Amino acid sequence: FAGHRDNAAAQKLAGRILEKTADTALLIFNWPGHGDDSREEIYLQDCDAYLRRVLHYIQNTLRPEILDVCATSFGGYLILKYISDHEASPFRRICLRCPAVVMDQVLEQTILTPEELGIIEKGGRVPAGFDRKVYLTRAFMDSLHEVGLADRDLHGFADRILIVQGTADEVVPYEAVRGFAADQVRPAAQAA
Repeated sequence: FAGHRDNAAAQKLAGRILEKTADTALLIFNWPGHGDDSREEIYLQDCDAYLRRVLHYIQNTLRPEILDVCATSFGGYLILKYISDHEASPFRRICLRCPAVVMDQVLEQTILTPEELGIIEKGGRVPAGFDRKVYLTRAFMDSLHEVGLADRDLHGFADRILIVQGTADEVVPYEAVRGFAADQVRPAAQAA
């Protein structure tokens, strides 16, 4: 479960999975600046490095026959970015709840105020987040603008991805996720 260890959804998922399956392990980890992670600022390259370390640990210590992942919001964005960047997926199945496929827009239109965006634009940093605040910088925002998940081809992973998105979500816009799923996740043969 990609997010942070004190997430109530992760704890609930862990309880349900582990009570039903004896041969399953569930690992919940913190992204940089999430949960009790010590970082105060967040950068996309650090998120990728954290995920690579987690995958290395899982594959070399737990040695699973099957590896699935579940992620929410920013975590969903990071999982999609990871499989696109590495042009491979170690995951058999990918379950994304309200993935922030347009993370830059989520921050700019929903989470940050115009004043906070101005501070970032001038080179300052501002705290943002729900469970815990992490500082966002211009470098982080610029990297979000550069990534653009909508510009990536994820059709090769479409049969592994399940997206769950509510129409009344107040943070991640439903239409953005719906459009992303229609354009990027659905296999190309069905997209026409």
